[in-house]
Amino acid sequence: MTAIQEPPAHATGVPGDGFPSGDLTLLRFHVEQALSADTCALSESELIDQIQEVESLQASLSALQSARIRGFAQAHVDSHRVDDRTDFDKIHRSVVAQIQLACRVSTTEARTRMANARDLHSGLDRIRGLHIAGELSAAKVSAIAVECRDLNTAQRARVDSRLAAVRDLTRYGIGRLRAMTRRLVAEVAPDRFRARVHAGKAERGSPCARRRMR
Repeated sequence: MTAIQEPPAHATGVPGDGFPSGDLTLLRFHVEQALSADTCALSESELIDQIQEVESLQASLSALQSARIRGFAQAHVDSHRVDDRTDFDKIHRSVVAQIQLACRVSTTEARTRMANARDLHSGLDRIRGLHIAGELSAAKVSAIAVECRDLNTAQRARVDSRLAAVRDLTRYGIGRLRAMTRRLVAEVAPDRFRARVHAGKAERGSPCARRRMR
């Protein structure tokens, strides 16, 4: 039998309404408790159910992190005076650098996460809802967000609505989601889609790109 431990004294508890506060220490405590549990006492069915639950929890936590990234970016911009474009670019680089350090990822990945956090609140409401509910992983959400990157909020919302109407969308793999989103983007915003295709061809044809391919 697994010993029952008390939550650490510094962990924020659960208020009277039963909903945990913003302190994530208590969540980490429960994860550590689950890791120390004796899995020999669990059946195969129970183990696979927990695997599914952990996968869903990972997605929800990624959604939480995305929300915090967005909140940090907004707070950082608000706390610094922006006089011109140069100042804005400097602040943007600062936000990316701090997200990179916090998440221990590359600069490119930090930029992607920041852009995803922004776009999920700019038209991708239904996809964000599935992400929060743990039904779409961070990788799947990112694939959709990246394909919608060149759209405005209204266009993104149209793609979001059509994606949400797809039956069994949450069961689709990343490649299939990316292809479906790309097709919807081409239908919703053909001009922007063609511009992206042309830009991609131009980039692949540049001397730098050719050198990288050698």
